[in-house]
Amino acid sequence: PTALPGRDVVNGGLLLLNALGLLALVRSPAAAFGLPLLGFTTLSSAFLGAHVTSSIGGADMPVVITCLNSATGWALCAEGFMLTNSLLITVGALIGSSGAVLTADMCTAMNRKILDVIVSPPTPAAKGDAVARDLGSHTETTAAAAAR
Repeated sequence: PTALPGRDVVNGGLLLLNALGLLALVRSPAAAFGLPLLGFTTLSSAFLGAHVTSSIGGADMPVVITCLNSATGWALCAEGFMLTNSLLITVGALIGSSGAVLTADMCTAMNRKILDVIVSPPTPAAKGDAVARDLGSHTETTAAAAAR
């Protein structure tokens, strides 16, 4: 994971830019204005996705993947509403809800909240905190001796 300085400020700013771009897209009837705005919001969203996921640690990445999978399901569901296609609505709702349930289960298993997984910075492991202790005696053996 990459600990980027000021990443929450950058992520918040990009999220605000995307929200403003979406609002401008919805309010603008002109295609000449909408197409460049759509390109801008697409690039901004791509950078936001790359920026958010670049600082996710190894154990948290499956949670983020299931969260993003859930988001694609909800996007498919919204597309089904726009196209009045009941199959897209149903499949999108199934993908979105199953991804959300899996994300929640994974967060519960790790005893973490989803916002802690996505927003909190990676914490490096502290070195030198462990105390050496005697764990008892052991007996060395070989594979041939263990097979007998």
